[in-house]
Amino acid sequence: MRNIVTAIQMLNYGLELVGETTKQCSHQMMHIRIQNFKSEFGSHPLIYAKIYRDLGRIEGERKLKFFLICIFWLHKYDEEKDLRYRFGHDEDTIRKYNWHYVESIALLREEMIKLPRNHASVGLPLSVDGTHCRVPEPLHATMPFDKGFSSHKFGGKSGLAYEIGVSTVDDVGCCWVSDPYPAGHNDKQIFRVDCNSGLWLVEKKL
Repeated sequence: MRNIVTAIQMLNYGLELVGETTKQCSHQMMHIRIQNFKSEFGSHPLIYAKIYRDLGRIEGERKLKFFLICIFWLHKYDEEKDLRYRFGHDEDTIRKYNWHYVESIALLREEMIKLPRNHASVGLPLSVDGTHCRVPEPLHATMPFDKGFSSHKFGGKSGLAYEIGVSTVDDVGCCWVSDPYPAGHNDKQIFRVDCNSGLWLVEKKL
């Protein structure tokens, strides 16, 4: 498979991209560098190394720099002009690759997020939690901003909430991701809506 990138390579390249020099370091320093990476890109470099590997099945050749710029954008939600100054590419190029990788990652959903075929008959224990993603401030008919989209995870800035179900059974992994809800909804509200809609065929098992 082409363009295999290890977690260490992803870590080093990502930190170089945001201006931190690569250097030999102790175990303690490695922990700090991983935390720095997570603060810039949102998750562990191993996660992104696996996603980057999986994208190879869809598109073959990839561009690591633009993949990481996209991940940075999804985490920070900076404006394109700020990305241009930070990464040295014009806004059209950044926009093209950001949406290219967003769409490519979305194509992995059917492969990576699925319930086992026999889940309805045997039941499936799940751990369910919510995560928020930044979005531009939605317009409100009468107010300067819509409190329904206010995310406590982003200090009151607007966002969307997703409910994620991960199986506690070995080798099953992520089974379900909800449709997005305004971030003002809490996890219990979203879970109850999805149960009532019939999405959770095993709700009595939970």
